[in-house]
Amino acid sequence: MFDRRTIMKNKSKSLVMAIFIALCSVAFADTFTETFHGIEPLFRTNQAAFLSHVITPAKAALDPAETVVPDVMYLLDWTYAKSSSGFGATGEAYLGVLTWDGNLNNSTIVGISTNTVNMAATPNTYPDSLMTWEFDHLPLNKDTQYAIVWLVPGEEEGTWNLVTGGVELEVSTAYPWGGVIQVGFTTINQPNWNPHFIATYSTVTPYVSSPDPANGADNVPVDVELSWAGPNAYTAAGYDVYLDPNETLVAEGDLSALEASTDQTAVPVSLLNGTTYYWRVDVYEPNDPAPIRHTGPVWSFTTVPAEAIIVQHPAAQTVDIGAAVELSVQALNAETYQWYKNGEALSGQTASTLVIENVQVADEGFYHCVADNTLNVPAVSNTAQLLTRRLVGWWKLDGNLNDSISEVYPGAPAYHGAAFDPNFVEGIDGSALEMYGDPADVVNLADTAEFYNFYPRGYTVSAWVQTEVVSPWGAYVSKQGGQPGAATGFILTKNASGQATHTLRQSFGDLHSNTLVADGDWYLVTGTYDAAAGQGKVYVNGVLRNQATSAGVPQPNAANLMFGAEWPDGSVPHIGRLDDVRIWSYPLDAYEVAQLYVEHEPDEEICVEYPEFDIAGPTGIGSEHRDCRIDLYDFVAFAQRWLECNIVPECL
Repeated sequence: MFDRRTIMKNKSKSLVMAIFIALCSVAFADTFTETFHGIEPLFRTNQAAFLSHVITPAKAALDPAETVVPDVMYLLDWTYAKSSSGFGATGEAYLGVLTWDGNLNNSTIVGISTNTVNMAATPNTYPDSLMTWEFDHLPLNKDTQYAIVWLVPGEEEGTWNLVTGGVELEVSTAYPWGGVIQVGFTTINQPNWNPHFIATYSTVTPYVSSPDPANGADNVPVDVELSWAGPNAYTAAGYDVYLDPNETLVAEGDLSALEASTDQTAVPVSLLNGTTYYWRVDVYEPNDPAPIRHTGPVWSFTTVPAEAIIVQHPAAQTVDIGAAVELSVQALNAETYQWYKNGEALSGQTASTLVIENVQVADEGFYHCVADNTLNVPAVSNTAQLLTRRLVGWWKLDGNLNDSISEVYPGAPAYHGAAFDPNFVEGIDGSALEMYGDPADVVNLADTAEFYNFYPRGYTVSAWVQTEVVSPWGAYVSKQGGQPGAATGFILTKNASGQATHTLRQSFGDLHSNTLVADGDWYLVTGTYDAAAGQGKVYVNGVLRNQATSAGVPQPNAANLMFGAEWPDGSVPHIGRLDDVRIWSYPLDAYEVAQLYVEHEPDEEICVEYPEFDIAGPTGIGSEHRDCRIDLYDFVAFAQRWLECNIVPECL
């Protein structure tokens, strides 16, 4: 029986909107309803057509409001209101629930509605515009994000195609429960689209759930126990377990695929290596005169292959010189291991863990491991870079484009630059590069892509720059891959206001210094990134000018390092002079950055941080007179108030 209630909104500009809320109850289940939040204004443009609405089930307004949401909730139906414009509404379509990791290309189907709705034929006006798709107790985790999509069967059996849906949305009011809208296969910047919807969930289910191995699991042992959670709507009278590599036999409940009939919620099985199995569990609900059979969904998993397989790869590391390092792999079915450095086998390193004591620059490189067994089908791990915390690149630009790092660390890899037409002029220290915005000026550093991919683990980049060009943007140093709008990497640059800027894609973005560096003077611009803290900083002339923290995780790219432009084609060029470019494999602290500046400007002083008791200076007492040191001026200020007392009723 359905208890239907209608909540009405007053007319707004000749438009009336009502929300329909359905509370459903059946013999074995209590239900609760997720309702959309907010009504006005109605969305009436062609942007109502989209592919995916992302939701977190338990984070919406609930009706009844006092509902205690279980960890697993069971979807019964989903209701949208068709867009009043009708734009984007396709014909007969199912509603699907997909996994979501930020990209529909990676999504898999969690469940599909049991019915279709012809959205094109549905009226545009309320209440006839309501469209409901029904689900048969689809289990959803309350705090997991899912993508809600419209689906039609593909040409090949078992495949599905996405189609657009045109539904009522609210704009300029943020969807408060963690949802985003996806148009095409690219998430667009529309956090303020709030789809109107109602979802009805049950707190209980007549079906089995929580399969182990999980649906879609890989590398499952061949001797495994299949287990599941029984229904919570009643006490099961028994279970039939179907298991077979043939999905059709399992789906049809063929007796040849019946593995066991049991009153337990687990069945031990022995399986073949490297095989995909399909399985389902039917449950019997007690009933007089005969139990009711509830057919379960078909799940799948794949067993571990017979050959060796690596399931955990070594992790890249940046460590202090002299530290001890462990590089490890985890493999299944492996009987032998062999470690390699830069493609060469390491003698005696035949364990799953490689230990390097007292790491030095000579130990730096790219390591990987090969695991194998008697089948002689080797499994090769990913490559992991081992690097020490140090200055890793130094281009003095004194008449050439050479990397001078070997002057500091003999034997360290050096990466020399090349440009079609480099121009050397007077610099801050010796000569410098003069750049005119021509692609011929750009310095490319070949074969640096892999080595400098340590930057997601932390880095510092620094350069002396001189320009009189305020606008547009102009990059000094760049390691940027991808394409505009979907770029990765870091940049030391100048923005269109002539301010030094440190950019890290997929993290804090453009971090502006709010300091003009385009007035013809020389400036030292430095950017640091502390991966552990997720913190980026930008300094000008050794002084911290801005900082930001981000939870984003920057990813490596295939781009080489370059000077004088943001992109390899020479776009976003630096027009001016560039000198003394340096890069470190770790974030320098404020004192180290200040020291970089005073190396070239020995008469300058930088107060990195005022001491706690610095309250005075030569010009007086107070914060405006501090001199960044604790001395007699501070003592005098303190002594002037010696024995001052504010105790009531009296002081001794």
